[in-house]
Amino acid sequence: MNYQQGIALLTSVLLLLVLTVIAVALAERSRLSVQMTAASIAREQAQQQADSLQQALLSAQRQSPAGSLWLADNPVVPANHQLRLLVESGCRRRVNATAVGVVNCRHNELTTTVHYGRNQRGQWSVITGIEQPLLRR
Repeated sequence: MNYQQGIALLTSVLLLLVLTVIAVALAERSRLSVQMTAASIAREQAQQQADSLQQALLSAQRQSPAGSLWLADNPVVPANHQLRLLVESGCRRRVNATAVGVVNCRHNELTTTVHYGRNQRGQWSVITGIEQPLLRR
């Protein structure tokens, strides 16, 4: 009888150990799932924020009463943005001008960067090409 009670105790301890390992594994998997979902949401919010910042800057640029602020050699842009002149050449779109070769286009690249996540370690960038028609110099 004592031998059977010892086996029953050993069996129940082993069963409890197996159930504990399964419970810990499921809890860890659940924690990782929550972290992945939170990271996905943070990335989506960063993408939307970068898109809206860039659209707001482009809209303000279009509505500027003083004309284009980006035609200067050293354009001033807000902190989250970077504007880089790629080339000044013929326009890719058709431009109706009175004489041939009067209008050139300045091709710029606008990069908007947003940092997100824990300690701002994540980074999301939106890059847009901009073509500005201007009179040839």
